[in-house]
Amino acid sequence: STHYQQVDGTSFAAPIAASVIAQMLEANPDLTPSVIKNILVSTATRISGKPTIRQGFGVLNAPLAVESSLNESHFFNHEEYKPPYIYDNQIIFSYHDDSAKKISLVSNFNDWKEGETKFQKCEDGIWRAKIPCHPADHYRYKFVVDGEKWIEDPSHGLKENDSYNGFNSILNIS
Repeated sequence: STHYQQVDGTSFAAPIAASVIAQMLEANPDLTPSVIKNILVSTATRISGKPTIRQGFGVLNAPLAVESSLNESHFFNHEEYKPPYIYDNQIIFSYHDDSAKKISLVSNFNDWKEGETKFQKCEDGIWRAKIPCHPADHYRYKFVVDGEKWIEDPSHGLKENDSYNGFNSILNIS
């Protein structure tokens, strides 16, 4: 359009993200920083036709982020919601989505079979799954939400392109 210009970069993104966060806090003043980050990441929208490696989680979806803020009822902190970790010879995965009915873990260590590794919803609103610790290797995984939506782990920054216009989350066990 002759009246608009497309730009990118943090100097443009930061004030826009800050204004959306202000709207989220106006909708729900009890949101914690961890919950705000989770909402922003989980409601972002990917741009079709653009390389996923250049998008991160996608474009900020302000209406969906504010709507999700209104419905948020769990206020966990970053110690409770984190990337996969090993405890007592088990790998523990976590995910947060108040609207989800079921969540499964799919990975190259379970042949990408949906429903084989199910998450349990805990009282704090975080879904958790535990699996036995696997041998040292480079593993790829995703979460399947409600049997339909395959997503990468929003709590974990280590990702690689999945060749389907998305990402696999990476779990390196050494």
